[in-house]
Amino acid sequence: MNFSQLKQAMGVFPNRQEAEQALRQLKDTGFSLEKVSVIAENQAIYNERVLQGDFLMIIEGTEKEIRRVEAILKNRRIQQWRVYDTPRKVDYSQMDLIGRQWGID
Repeated sequence: MNFSQLKQAMGVFPNRQEAEQALRQLKDTGFSLEKVSVIAENQAIYNERVLQGDFLMIIEGTEKEIRRVEAILKNRRIQQWRVYDTPRKVDYSQMDLIGRQWGID
């Protein structure tokens, strides 16, 4: 099994508090927050849930890294969790991202 191939995982948190707690737990385990994006405004992916006020979290890492954080995120009630192969580096710079603004970095 190739653990070095880049993966992308996405899921939705029902509120900001759950998303913040998940970010803190990821940081506490040593997972780089540079690989995490949280979207709280209208985006094409998971559009309906985000419009309802949910928070979309996108994690990028190796399969091993994704497996490591999955339990934390599921414990924090992440919903619609999916893991995808990432054929190329995704550029999040054009998206309206939050996370570091919450004082977690």
